[in-house]
Amino acid sequence: MKKVFLFLVVSCIASFAMAQNVQLHYDFGKANDKNAQDRGYLTTTVEFFKPDKMGSTFFFVDFDFNGKSDGISVTYMEIARNLKVSKDFPVMAHLEYNGGHFGSGGFGASFNHAFIVGGAYDWKITKGFTLGTMLGYKYIQHTDNGADFQATITWFKPLGKHFLFTGFADLWTEDKWGTDDKRFIFLTEPQIWYSISEHFKVGSEVEISNNFVPGSNKLEIMPTVAVRWDI
Repeated sequence: MKKVFLFLVVSCIASFAMAQNVQLHYDFGKANDKNAQDRGYLTTTVEFFKPDKMGSTFFFVDFDFNGKSDGISVTYMEIARNLKVSKDFPVMAHLEYNGGHFGSGGFGASFNHAFIVGGAYDWKITKGFTLGTMLGYKYIQHTDNGADFQATITWFKPLGKHFLFTGFADLWTEDKWGTDDKRFIFLTEPQIWYSISEHFKVGSEVEISNNFVPGSNKLEIMPTVAVRWDI
């Protein structure tokens, strides 16, 4: 447990040190599937995105406070790099890692490591509106039933002077537990923010998913209320 605690401390310090924004969400979703758990806890998210001459770097880290004495129960991160192939070729190479740790009450384990290699393309829809797309091969640790893939769409759209609409949608495959088959998992998390000041925003996120929430085989809709500080 000392190693787990040290990992959480280092993750927190590193993430907050590099973050561009920090979000605090209260998740109050009610599960549609009776085998899944309702939510009622806080989640902290730190995000970073930086474009450069060679492409762009993005990462986020989530901390779910659903453990013993409202401690951290889940730490999950994604980090991705888009690399330009050439000035005349619009599709960028995409490299990504997903991983983390979960557990409380003396029990814990790591998520299976996942690596994505593929291509990415940014669509400039209108001024200030960018739609990012990615399609790639996904390697998931301990996979037995063949190759997996992931498709991702991201968006960022200011709405007037005060509102911001942002989010992502993922569709991927992974092994279906106890069988030789695959299953599709869908997850989207649109966010809407209202700027109170230059740095402070209030808003909401709605997590919409299928086959993503543990114990659920149904469509799940999990809303949050949130605040955000842009550093």
